[in-house]
Amino acid sequence: MKIDMKKFVPAVLMTFFFAGVIVSVLPYPMAAKRLPLAVSLLGIILSLMVIWEAMRPSRQPEKGEEAPLAEEDVHAKVAGDALMKALAWVVGVLVAVYLLGLQVGLAFYAFLYCKLHGGGWLGSVVLGLGIMIFIYLIFVLLLNTIFPAGLLFELFV
Repeated sequence: MKIDMKKFVPAVLMTFFFAGVIVSVLPYPMAAKRLPLAVSLLGIILSLMVIWEAMRPSRQPEKGEEAPLAEEDVHAKVAGDALMKALAWVVGVLVAVYLLGLQVGLAFYAFLYCKLHGGGWLGSVVLGLGIMIFIYLIFVLLLNTIFPAGLLFELFV
């Protein structure tokens, strides 16, 4: 059985990352740890799916035989690549929120996602600002929620 190391190693690292998040939020009250636990459990499930995909045996061509790409192999490769991209975006949003805080981090994430997936500059900026304004209006003004500043803002302020 041959393991696809391009998928296996990042998936194992992401599994440990999400497990570390779970361990680090355990001392907090339930209200504070619900979201990190939910996201981390989802991340671990997705990472384990990638590990399973990387360890699945594939048919090896015999000597002198050209390896045909079966339709199911093509679909499995595309699905595995899409899963890796989704995991990378989940890790990206967690890092953005940790470094920039919830409001700015989610706005930056939405802007970056929209821009990298073919959105124009104006639409990407409007989406990012709209998310920041929505979070401010709903959570800060209406619900009086206090979000901690991101790590970068704490360092420089």
